[in-house]
Amino acid sequence: MSKIKITSKEQIIEGNLIDNVVKPFGNSAHIPISKKHTGKKIGVVVPEEPFYAWVLNKEKGKRFLAKAKQLNKRKGGKLEFHTRECIQRIEEGNFKIEDLEKIYELIAEAEPKNLIIKELKRVYNL
Repeated sequence: MSKIKITSKEQIIEGNLIDNVVKPFGNSAHIPISKKHTGKKIGVVVPEEPFYAWVLNKEKGKRFLAKAKQLNKRKGGKLEFHTRECIQRIEEGNFKIEDLEKIYELIAEAEPKNLIIKELKRVYNL
């Protein structure tokens, strides 16, 4: 188990460390590495529990989550606890694919022709 610090946001990711030498072709992780690093030793951390990031623009994210909150309130009268947690994790930016699937199903059930639903299905392969 190794830890790495990501500089864009200070997060600690725990996972398995894979050490290898950079080759010009055939790195199985398909990590784009420039030619000048060929032959150097690198380490790649493969997280045990992967987290996903929101890749669509923020406006679509806000509309998606607002629609989810609206539908959930209509469905049960108030936000259900597990759905509220999923929405909160998506708002924070680091979520598991299961969180996105729950919210996706909630909206897709009510509005299957929603444009954001179609785009999420394509981007996240739901």
